[in-house]
Amino acid sequence: MILYKIYELSNRSRLFNRSVKADSATASYVQRLSAAFYGGVRETASEFEKAFSGGGGGGGASDVRPALLSWVDQEMERFCARVQRQVFSPSTPLEIIASSVAAVREGGLELREDGLDVTFLIDDQFRGNVERTVSNSNLRRTFFIIFGSYMSKWQL
Repeated sequence: MILYKIYELSNRSRLFNRSVKADSATASYVQRLSAAFYGGVRETASEFEKAFSGGGGGGGASDVRPALLSWVDQEMERFCARVQRQVFSPSTPLEIIASSVAAVREGGLELREDGLDVTFLIDDQFRGNVERTVSNSNLRRTFFIIFGSYMSKWQL
């Protein structure tokens, strides 16, 4: 029974990756992807709890909960990597990056309300890229300020 449920979890992983297609509107794509992903995680966790709680299966949900948590961890890594490939490019505006990361965190906070806290995984996955993006943005802004003042001296 446990092996079957683990096999079922791996099949659900494939469905998450196919459920939403990428398009040119990055922020709306990430919002749709987040809704599909977190909905799938929520549904899977609910089914997992139903399958292993109560009477017949031998052992309760607490005996197999580490398997569910391990699966959620792996799925979060895949999901975050997919979002990061889509969002963190030099040409993506900061507003799009911010709204995309906010959409991912919002879904994580909703899962927390259901008893599955993944916000620390989200923060860990995105921290490096967010810090790098902010740093690069500040460097770019500084460059344009210096370049603009340099060009204005030549125009006078």
